[in-house]
Formats: sequence, structure tokens, C-alpha cells
Amino acid sequence: MEYVTLFVVEFSTREGPAFMYVAYDPFLDKLFNLSVEREKSSVNLLKSIYFLAEDPLFTAQINQGFTLVLDDQKELTSKIESILQPINGTVLFDKSFTDHLANPIFRSLLDFLERKKGG
Repeated sequence: MEYVTLFVVEFSTREGPAFMYVAYDPFLDKLFNLSVEREKSSVNLLKSIYFLAEDPLFTAQINQGFTLVLDDQKELTSKIESILQPINGTVLFDKSFTDHLANPIFRSLLDFLERKKGG
């Protein structure tokens, strides 16, 4: 079973915070920028999951099914499952596993920022 994580990265902008919804498939080592929103909300999370489920680059790679790992929003389980079920996906809520799966992306981002700061 393949695991894919979805997480939100917050950025400060002149207009206020921006929230980037990102999915990462560590097995394929592919990153999917799903959306950038002005607020972090359940609606935007569901929209981002839908975008992932509709992305032909993602669905072409998921043949045997997958588990989407999220850190919270367990109250949305039935809505998330209804989005994932047609593409043979399930959902798991586990913050530490989400952090573990996303860690290569976080490390890469930190390395990039350190190079920019030093350069």
C-alpha cells in the first residue's frame, strides 16, 4: 500500500497569510501543488483533496490504491472517503506519520532557504 501525505504550508504576504496545499508521494518522489488559498479551512482541504483525485499525473501512477495521510480534520472522514473511494484511496489521520512522510520536503525547503540566506 502506498502512502501519500497532504499538508499545508503557510506564507506571509502583504495581503495577509497564504496557505499552500501540497501533496507528496514519497514512493514516487512527486510533489503536487494543489492550491494556494487565503485561509486554512475544511472547505479548502476538501477542495485540495478533490484536485489531487482529479490530477491525471497522480491518478495515472496510483494503480494498486493508496492511503492519504493527514494530520487532522478527522471530522471530515466520510467526505474525504467519498472523494478518494473512486480512485481506490483511503484516509489515515496521524500527525507524526504525516510529519515523517513530509520530512524530505521540509528538509529540502530549509536547505533552499539556507542557500538563499547565505547567497
